Amino acid sequence: MNLGLGCLEERDPAACLRERLHPADRQSLLRLFADLLPKVRGEYAERVVTMMRELGLRDQCLERLRSRLA
Repeated sequence: MNLGLGCLEERDPAACLRERLHPADRQSLLRLFADLLPKVRGEYAERVVTMMRELGLRDQCLERLRSRLA
């Protein structure tokens, strides 16, 4: 969680995550976004969605969030 929040402050949050996580950490990223998105609002929420899209995880993250609500 701290890594995700820290990367939100960077100029390029997706690049920040790419530098710090291995591509095999896809499941960790999905959990991170699922935990992070409900906790942020406004500009930070937009940055989270942008990071998800740039990392190719947006659809999976949104699907996971929907299933959590169910």
